Amino acid sequence: MSIVTFGSFGQAARTLDVVAEQKLSTEEVEVLNNGYLTDLARAIRMGTVPVRDAFQKFLGLLPELKIWKTIVLGLHKTPAEYEEALEKKGFRIGDWARQILRKITVLQTVVELDLCVLTVAELGFKGNARYDAICARIIEIGGQLCPNELGPALREQYPDQPYGEWDVIAMEAVTDSDGDLSVFRVGHGGRGQWLNTSYGNPEALFCPDSRVVFGLPRK
Repeated sequence: MSIVTFGSFGQAARTLDVVAEQKLSTEEVEVLNNGYLTDLARAIRMGTVPVRDAFQKFLGLLPELKIWKTIVLGLHKTPAEYEEALEKKGFRIGDWARQILRKITVLQTVVELDLCVLTVAELGFKGNARYDAICARIIEIGGQLCPNELGPALREQYPDQPYGEWDVIAMEAVTDSDGDLSVFRVGHGGRGQWLNTSYGNPEALFCPDSRVVFGLPRK
C-alpha cells in the first residue's frame, strides 16, 4: 500500500489550482468528473500519454503550423539598398517604417526563412492581445520571431498581396524618433502596397483578426 505524503497533498492541491485557473463552469467541471480525469490518470500510470505537444495538438490547444511563404533574406546588403529597391518597384514606405528601416541589421549572406501566418484568435487568444503575450505565445507553440529584415524583404517578395490584407511582423521592436517601439507591418490598401509599422510596445493591443507573421525553424 502506498503512503500518502505531505508532498502528495501539495501536488494534489496544485492539480486543483491548475483546474481552478481555467475558471471552468459547473457544467465544464462535470465533464472533467465524467471519466476524463480518471482516464488521464490511468494513461499516466501506464506510460501511454503522448508528449505534451502532440497531446495539445490532439486536444486542439496548439494551432497547426504550416509554411505560408518562404522568403529570402540577404538579397540586399544595406537598409539603403532595400529602400531603393522597394521604391523602384513602386512599393510605398511609411514615414515611421522608413525610420526603423534605416536602423535594422541586414544579413550579408543569403538565407531562406520559412514563415507562418496566424490571426491573434488562431494563436489562442479570445480577445485583444498584448504584443508581448503574442510573441511569447509564438515561442510557446514552436515558432520564432523574425529578423527585422523580414519586413522589407517580405514587402518586396510579396507583390501579389491581396487588397485589404495587412500582416504584422512578429519581431524585436525598433525604437523610432519619438521613442516608441515599432514593428513592421506589410499591407495592401489605400493608395498602394505598403511597408508600414504598428506599435511594438509590450502593452500594444492587437485585435483577434489581426494577422501575425512569424518564423518556423527548419528541422
